[in-house]
Amino acid sequence: MLFFLPEPHLVATQHSTVQYTQTARSRRAG
Repeated sequence: MLFFLPEPHLVATQHSTVQYTQTARSRRAG
């Protein structure tokens, strides 16, 4: 985790994107 980033909202957006991608893969595989 990068706590020293000046824009934490960007980090949160990236994290949400990764979660969405993982969820989409799980749904596609299932």
